[in-house]
This record gives sequence, structure tokens and C-alpha cells, in this order.
Amino acid sequence: MWSRLTEGLADIVAPEDGDEQDREDEDQLWSRFAAVVAPPPPSSPSATAVVAEEDEQEQYISELERALLQRKKQNETLEAKILELETRAGEERQLKTQLKQQEVEIAQQKATIERLQAARHDAVVQNEEGSDAGSHHDRLVQELQHAQTQVEVLATQCQAHEKELILLRDRIEELQAANETLQDDEREARSRAAEYEQGYMDLLTEIEKIKISNEVEKAALMAKSEEHASSIDSQKLYDLEARLTTSEADKITAT
Repeated sequence: MWSRLTEGLADIVAPEDGDEQDREDEDQLWSRFAAVVAPPPPSSPSATAVVAEEDEQEQYISELERALLQRKKQNETLEAKILELETRAGEERQLKTQLKQQEVEIAQQKATIERLQAARHDAVVQNEEGSDAGSHHDRLVQELQHAQTQVEVLATQCQAHEKELILLRDRIEELQAANETLQDDEREARSRAAEYEQGYMDLLTEIEKIKISNEVEKAALMAKSEEHASSIDSQKLYDLEARLTTSEADKITAT
């Protein structure tokens, strides 16, 4: 069939000079042949749906990235609060140690004052009895005054340290409360991140199912389209072959 078709086309391509009818037949046959040979344009009925699904996937990924970034910032804030809490706890331990040392020094100074007071009392008694203890008495008075001054300084320092320790304890309590809040936020962020991740995996699974369904549908449509096109092409080829046969018969008759 193809050999006869080729021979007929060759005869049409090279008609005799001045034969306008043959030229018209040639143009018509070539147009119909091109229509038979040309493949049908490809179609993609699910392209819009796929694009919409990809946009939804990108939006979901963006939301997941924002959630993870927020969780990272919360973790950084939590770490900073924990570091500050540890620093404050170290300062509290140091102040407690200093306070204990000062309490020991105050106790020692009190013991010294008591000893000096006892010695002063003895000196006063001896002086009243007529003993010559004036210089010893003056020395004891000076020591007593010096000890009292040291006790006052230490007491002032202890009061300042106690106030600072109270403020520090209040700050530690605030930090502990903030730490608990941040830990709750972190647990909530982890839970939301897990939900996002699971939703993302479910979305990927659903998209994969849709892609497979679209591929199957596309393959079925293409097969149906090719079958339809093949049927049309066969009919056109038979029509063209009949025309060529008629043209050959007309030429033989004309000869």
C-alpha cells in the first residue's frame, strides 16, 4: 500500500506543464496527507491540579520551616535563661559562703568584746581598790573601742549581703518561673513540630497517590487518544489511497 502511495505522490508532485487541475489535486492530497501524518497535540488535563498541589506543598513546608525557626529561637532564649540562672546560683553560693565567714568573724569579735569588757571590769574593780592600773585600763579601753568598730563594720557588711542575698533569691525565683514557662513552650513547640512533620509526611503520601492516579489517567487518555487517532489515520489513508487509485486510472484513461 505504501509503495502505491509513494508512486502516486511522485506522479502528483511532477505533473505535466499547464495542468492546473493536477496542481490543485496535488495541494489537496498533500494537505490531507499532512493531516494524517501529523500527530495530535499532547494534552495534560491534570496539570492545573498538580500545580495547585505543589503550591500547597510549598506553603506547608514554609509553615513547617517557620515553626522550626520559632522553636530554635525559643531554645536559644531558654539556654540564655538557664545560663543566667546558673550564674545567679553561683553568686548565691558565693554570698552564702561570705555571709558564713562574716558570721564567724562577728562571733569572734563578740567574744573579744566580752573578753575586753570582762578585763575592763576587772580593771575598774582594781582601780577602785586603789591599784595602779591606769595604763592597762586605757589600753583595754582602746582595744574595746577598736573591737566595737570592727563589729559595726562587719554588721553593716552582713546587712548589705543579706539584702543582696534576698534580691538574688527573688531573681532566682523569677528565673525559675521563666524557665518553667520556657520549658512548657518548648514542649508545646516540639509537639507542634511533630504534628507538622506528620502532616507533611501525610501530604507527601497523598501527593504521591495523586501523581500515580494522574499518571494512570494520563496513560489511559493517551492510549485512547492514540487509538482514536490511529482509527482516523487509517480511514484517511484508505481515502487517500482510493483517490490515488482513481487518479492513476484517470491518467491511464487520458493516455
